Amino acid sequence: MPNSKSKLLATQHPFSVFLTIYFILLININVKSDSVSFNFPRFDASNRSFAVDSDTDATISRTGILQLTKEDQHGNPTQHSVGIAGFFGTIPLSNKSSSKIANFTTQFSFVVDPEGSQHSTPPKTRLSPSSLIALRMSGTPTSHCHSPHIGININSIRSVATVPWARDSEPLAAIGVACISYESAYKMLNVSVAFYPNNPVTVLSYPVDFSAILSERVLIGFSAATGEVVETHDILSWSFTSSL
Repeated sequence: MPNSKSKLLATQHPFSVFLTIYFILLININVKSDSVSFNFPRFDASNRSFAVDSDTDATISRTGILQLTKEDQHGNPTQHSVGIAGFFGTIPLSNKSSSKIANFTTQFSFVVDPEGSQHSTPPKTRLSPSSLIALRMSGTPTSHCHSPHIGININSIRSVATVPWARDSEPLAAIGVACISYESAYKMLNVSVAFYPNNPVTVLSYPVDFSAILSERVLIGFSAATGEVVETHDILSWSFTSSL
């Protein structure tokens, strides 16, 4: 039976970025401070600050890895899998009365498998398209873009900005690091993705007014989905810092 954490994660309207990292409107369990910071060098199912939606396939492994989509007994990804997990507590993103918007930086490490296909569009049955900002990382061609790419999406599955992603050059099971930051003074969303130590950094920026699209208080987390073509969606670590 779903617990209270999974119900909160499953029934709201999110903001998403990559695998997918999202911001959701909530009405309780608020973080009191206007400055928020957390760091998960590994994931722990007993950590009350982190919630996995039990209605989905997301799990935390015994080694502390967040596995967003289902894997078989041999560690191979499976088709038609959906996973959602996130920080359990709301974060102040903006203050409409003072017109202030938070600066934030979030970083996470993840593992990709070049023999699969990573497609980070949020599951339509779970994530409403309203109030949506997403960072899309696609390792295979799609109907909207004919090569591997990173894109920023706003209230649409079509990206408003894209940049080529040389994902085919990454070794098997490479560890990637994604950094997403928002500069409120310039209303600029910045993204960088790299696979260390040898591959170059892919960067993308786009101007967006978060306060005009998202609610004042949000929840941040991840979701992922597989379809006919699959890939593991494993998050190794995650940190977040914001100030309003």
